[in-house]
Amino acid sequence: MPSRRTCAAVLASLAAARCVPAPTLAPAPAPAAASGPPPAAPHRPPPEATTANAGAVRCQLRGPSELGALAAGGAFALGFGDRGGLAVWAGPGGARARPLTAFAETVGAEVALALPKDAAPREVVPVAGGFVVLAQRLVVRPLACASRCVDATCSSWPAGTPQPHVCSRPCWRPCPRLEPVGLVAQRTDSAGCALGAWVPLQGGPFDIEAVIPGTDRAFALVTGKDFISIHVPAARAPAVRSCAARAPASDALEVTRSELPAADYALPVRGSGPPTLLLLDEGGALRVVGPGGVRSVQGNFTDALSGRFLDARLQARWGPDGRIHVARQVWLSSMDTVQYAVLDAPGAASAGGALDHLALRPDGAAERGALRTPFAEYIEPHGERGRFRRRTWLHRTVGEDIDLRAADPDASDARARVAWSGEAFAITYAVPRGGVAALRAVAADCSGASAGGNTAETQATQD
Repeated sequence: MPSRRTCAAVLASLAAARCVPAPTLAPAPAPAAASGPPPAAPHRPPPEATTANAGAVRCQLRGPSELGALAAGGAFALGFGDRGGLAVWAGPGGARARPLTAFAETVGAEVALALPKDAAPREVVPVAGGFVVLAQRLVVRPLACASRCVDATCSSWPAGTPQPHVCSRPCWRPCPRLEPVGLVAQRTDSAGCALGAWVPLQGGPFDIEAVIPGTDRAFALVTGKDFISIHVPAARAPAVRSCAARAPASDALEVTRSELPAADYALPVRGSGPPTLLLLDEGGALRVVGPGGVRSVQGNFTDALSGRFLDARLQARWGPDGRIHVARQVWLSSMDTVQYAVLDAPGAASAGGALDHLALRPDGAAERGALRTPFAEYIEPHGERGRFRRRTWLHRTVGEDIDLRAADPDASDARARVAWSGEAFAITYAVPRGGVAALRAVAADCSGASAGGNTAETQATQD
């Protein structure tokens, strides 16, 4: 979850909002029916990892699976929908993709993706019957950095002989640096076959700070300065399974952008609904950013027991009533006391309704103990020295660490990517193998409810 001014690179110095006319958080309308094969079945994000489905004391490791050859220093990305996953990486001969099962096992052969040569895979998002692969375009900037240089005469001066002048002097040395210049998006089907050509996302340079899932046809990117909403029309299911099949020209990505205003905290809204971001200030003031732009919210989310606003944990979710529900840890009372609020929109009675004229309304007194619906204590793995520690929303550590080296002695978390598949944590990582690196995957099956694990208070002390 992007948070604090640690997201300084994300939000600290952003300009004023640029709103889209007639703002609404309603999902984009479905495209009109077209002739030809029916659309592919939806490919939604899997149910998230929580203490109920990924909280076992010990995770069972599966693998490793060999995915393919990785170019020297090549980037790779990983994503899962509810019908399987896709790994994408920069191979020696160009971008490659390979479908995976929920336990990170390969399905079929790897396929080629015709991404630009200067594009590094960053994210794989399940959407509209397949995936959207996001790659960052990088260029080498010829920079010069302050350094010290040694006079050529000194390097050959006889040992033990006094030197007649100072050998070291300030100078400038070349220090080229990779910098992002933009993003490209490539649609694929569930097997990784490209649907049409890659599309540049205009407006860079920018970097991806977060990806916010939405409906089965929409998601959003949070960059250092923009909220980029992407709607993906349903892909037509090819009559013959072949990577030669292409989506019709009408299946283009629909991209809208809103410039983010300055804020102290960026909070993605979880659950099933339009991709949405909450921006919060230290004083508790909120703004909502969605496909319709940026809007202010009446009311704030503070009280005497809340302590510093940015020291608490926050969670926002779409509820079954179509409203955004917000939870906040009241840490001055106890580490598992939570207060709740809801964003009300007059006239919006169901999911997908317009959310104009938003107001934040406290939803009862602060409660201690289990989270109420629609909230959950979700789990996020954090890598350190080859292990991954499972931590929950309320700072609890769950069970034993995931040790990649128990499945693969060559594994390292130095550049590892982790994705939840709905069944397991899939982890991809690079392993040197002769002159070429290999991309491998391990799955950590942590199914089962939490049993044991540290309490929130204990974990806070450990942190």
